[in-house]
Amino acid sequence: MGLGSWNTGGACRRTIPLRANEINQKSSDMEIRTSQIEQLEEIKRDSLKKKKFEVLDVTRVMLMRPDGHPNFYWGNKWMKGFNDCTHWCLPGPIDAWSEFLMALLRQLR
Repeated sequence: MGLGSWNTGGACRRTIPLRANEINQKSSDMEIRTSQIEQLEEIKRDSLKKKKFEVLDVTRVMLMRPDGHPNFYWGNKWMKGFNDCTHWCLPGPIDAWSEFLMALLRQLR
């Protein structure tokens, strides 16, 4: 397993966090994130007068947690050739999301 996208047999073998200058801003993952953030900002502007609306964006902080997804260790026998590098489902990172959400909710009071 080597370089490439998660859906073409590529693997995430990071054991240390990415540095800011190592983030590929042109990657498909970052393009999707940018699109989502733009759409969420538009929704936020439109709903400003009606309701409070916040977004918990964990993308950048999760770049510091390469241990958070199962890669090829997920053992899915039905999806050979796919490495699960897109789902954050291992203990640790998700626990941090709960803490971030609580901090955000406390700020909104």
